[in-house]
Amino acid sequence: MKIKLNLPKLAADQLSAAGVIVDDTLSSSCSYTDDHYYSYRRQTHLQQPATGRMALVIVRVAA
Repeated sequence: MKIKLNLPKLAADQLSAAGVIVDDTLSSSCSYTDDHYYSYRRQTHLQQPATGRMALVIVRVAA
């Protein structure tokens, strides 16, 4: 048996319970279903070669 959670709804419910006003009218995109975003999972399921790359550079400027 698998348990599935709606994490955005769970977070919104917890925030509402804490007194935070939650604007849930915005739509959320999913990288798996939206072709505008890269998805390793989508490419794997479609048996396409994985080509996504990610880089991060953190620079500390000396004072």
